[in-house]
Amino acid sequence: MLKLQICLFSLLGGTDDFDSREYNVLEPPLGLMALLTYINQEFGESVHGGIYKSRIDFDSYEELLQLVKEFKPDMIGVRAMTFYKGFFHDSIDYLRKHGIEVPIIVGGLYPTASYADVLEDKNIDLAVVAEGEITLKEILTKTIANNKTFPGHEVLREIPGVAFYGQESTDSRESRLRILSADASEELPKAP
Repeated sequence: MLKLQICLFSLLGGTDDFDSREYNVLEPPLGLMALLTYINQEFGESVHGGIYKSRIDFDSYEELLQLVKEFKPDMIGVRAMTFYKGFFHDSIDYLRKHGIEVPIIVGGLYPTASYADVLEDKNIDLAVVAEGEITLKEILTKTIANNKTFPGHEVLREIPGVAFYGQESTDSRESRLRILSADASEELPKAP
């Protein structure tokens, strides 16, 4: 039996941000806890997940990097509110610049509303633009079936609720051309 590790974290802003206690109250980790509970129910021992939240589990890019390195995930999921999009991109960039190469899947209010803008960030592999539970379950199912390897774009096209840029090469962070897959319930416009 394959065991896939996933690391989910929510970003609220770094320690240098202004006082944002109201946003901390509005963005509790319950959504990620519900998501991980659903995944545990669906996959049992096949998936081991972890949840980390800024200002609770980490207060700096260095602490986030250390958490990710200790957990050693096979894939990372990130949820961010629109208000924190700068911190969101900076955090992911920091992870990539410090050797974290596993697939990064993003969701939440910012990626859902601005998936084309989000995908301009070459550090991001996939944006979830629909209900996260079912979409993540499909991504994990395809990853487990692919011997714990993140599936290629031809397989990802089959999953409703995702958006990503196409590629000419095998490196998903180079030669990004166009959105290949979107929520089956609506046609999303192609990114410029």
